[in-house]
Amino acid sequence: EVVKPQLDGLDQVEGKIHCHYEFYAARNNGPDLDNFVGGAKKFFQDAMVECGFLPEDNVNVICSNSEKYMGIDRNNPRIVCKIQVLG
Repeated sequence: EVVKPQLDGLDQVEGKIHCHYEFYAARNNGPDLDNFVGGAKKFFQDAMVECGFLPEDNVNVICSNSEKYMGIDRNNPRIVCKIQVLG
């Protein structure tokens, strides 16, 4: 339900994609990147399939992903996913 409005109006992806996740923390407490991004990645990729944006979320569609710690944003902690269509 949270992801659907962000994908509304976009065409279904055809071909392979790379997902890059950027994590903005609420505070500087030495967060473990995998603890935050790993769980979010699973739910987000499942949601992209449920919303019809991706046909599947297996390696035939999402063939690579990466993540990066972006620092502190106390006012808007978040994870941003940037999707690159590879073909």
